[in-house]
Amino acid sequence: MKRIAILTFIKSENYGGNLQAFALQKKLCLLGHDVSVLHQLRPINKKFIKSNNFLSIIELRDKLSKRARLNSHISNLISELASIVFHKRNQKRIKRFLDFENKYLNLTQKIFYSFDDLYKEKLQYNIFITGSDQVWNFTKGFSPEPYFLTFAKEGQKKISYAASIGHSIIPEEIQDNYKKWFNNIDYISTREDQAELLVKQISGKPAITVLDPTFLLRKEDWMNILPQKNEINESYLLIYTIFRSPYILNLARKIAKIKKLKIVRIIPDCWTLEHRQKIRNIYDAGPVEFVSLFSNASFVLTNSFHGTAFSINFNIPFFSIPRENAQTKSRFTNILNKTNLSHRLIYDGTIFPKEKDWDLNFSEANKLLDIERNKSINFLITAIGD
Repeated sequence: MKRIAILTFIKSENYGGNLQAFALQKKLCLLGHDVSVLHQLRPINKKFIKSNNFLSIIELRDKLSKRARLNSHISNLISELASIVFHKRNQKRIKRFLDFENKYLNLTQKIFYSFDDLYKEKLQYNIFITGSDQVWNFTKGFSPEPYFLTFAKEGQKKISYAASIGHSIIPEEIQDNYKKWFNNIDYISTREDQAELLVKQISGKPAITVLDPTFLLRKEDWMNILPQKNEINESYLLIYTIFRSPYILNLARKIAKIKKLKIVRIIPDCWTLEHRQKIRNIYDAGPVEFVSLFSNASFVLTNSFHGTAFSINFNIPFFSIPRENAQTKSRFTNILNKTNLSHRLIYDGTIFPKEKDWDLNFSEANKLLDIERNKSINFLITAIGD
């Protein structure tokens, strides 16, 4: 048995972030290890303590248009106002995330209020694992260096599991940083083929692409571990979007009408500008409710990677609908190609899929998923060692 610490993105009320952290922790525990998740805050957390260390390694401001910066500022102001107006609803959602973290994540008692704290603390673990999520993304507004485990001491093994860069290229001016950081990791696995290629190109180190941690648990595992909290007493089409999409709403109405399904939508915030009749908006779902809603859905429309992942893992007919120019669309294409489900990818704004193409047989996808799942688990076993 090894003492293992996971460093990933938590404390952000993000469904995918919490569930991937839990899944990796749970799988490592099932493999017989003592596992903790480092209680690390980030600049998005109010209690994060800023310092002059680990600042952004690339100037992002110049890469954004004035309009984009203004839109971002306005969006943040609206979100802050909405959290005040819909305080009760927002607090219920936040509480469900906190309850999930307290009950299902083995968070360290020590809270790391800054990245500097990681380097000051003498952490007594055999192994550190970084990932999954976009922990190596250089556009987060801070340096990703800590997520390359450079705080680990000599003799402590460093592994990345399904780490994502979030981009298909790394700007030339920061490639030396990434080369040094890649070389700090003993065993490297990424979540996308593009990230694997970047590791090999920049550092020359071996790397392998593995599944997102949520796939390490099968549907029956999720159902046995988490309580079922389904409050929908009729068959429904589930919408889960991380950006506004009238296209998805219109497609949902078309499919739901023909299949005689209710439309249910998970809102990843406490409010929305869209209030449509005959759509049940769920504003206060926590991670447990999120999993239940996916497991019981009859059809899913999503522009989220983890929405796509849970649809595949739970064998729910779906369409994955990112924007065609999205920099992060490789997340979708990678898993869909591996499961031979690339035909379930349609781009926002294109012609609706025909009715004959709505249904989905998962037989082949499940076989391919089993192969990838075994490959991913074997990577962990080999990297951790005896």
